[in-house]
Amino acid sequence: MAPQIHLCIILFSLFKYAEQYDLSLKLEHACRKVSIREYAALNLPQKLFLNVSPHVLLNPDFQTGETLRFLKDKGIPAQSVVIEITEQQLIDDYDSMRGAVEHYRNMGFQIALDDLGAGYSSLRVWSELMPDFVKIDRHFIQDIDKDRVKLDFVRSIQAMAVASQYQVIAEGVETEAEFLAIEELGIAFAQGYYFARPVA
Repeated sequence: MAPQIHLCIILFSLFKYAEQYDLSLKLEHACRKVSIREYAALNLPQKLFLNVSPHVLLNPDFQTGETLRFLKDKGIPAQSVVIEITEQQLIDDYDSMRGAVEHYRNMGFQIALDDLGAGYSSLRVWSELMPDFVKIDRHFIQDIDKDRVKLDFVRSIQAMAVASQYQVIAEGVETEAEFLAIEELGIAFAQGYYFARPVA
């Protein structure tokens, strides 16, 4: 088993147990601090995407501005950070979610919707929250060059995004053929092993 795959299994287990023992907020806070610290050390011009689960985003303790203070301590403007909302949990209070998203936008953050097509009520979440970035789940990118259904799905998402002036990010690009397929659709942003493996 490749080391990075083994690490992913450990991390998924960690988040699962954190949720079970009501420690999700503390774990996500710790991950956020480490990510911001490493981002500052690397001095990158690109944006930092921070994963946040919906129930943590709605938690009053999360909305106190601690993330913004930590960014300021590291000299990072909020405009360099994208709050990436994961879709692994059901969102049942759209009014509160819209309020939380607006709260972060007002502080200067941008918003991304992660794993479009893999989570709960993806299209409704998209229409309700109007994120700046929409990340298409890797399932629809894998073998997109060979699968007409996936190609048509991604083409539709790209067309909706262009019409609404959102940016699409293709996740899980692993081959040149997949990259060329999404490039032909006009998708400007992508991530995956085709470009680089995860590194510290």
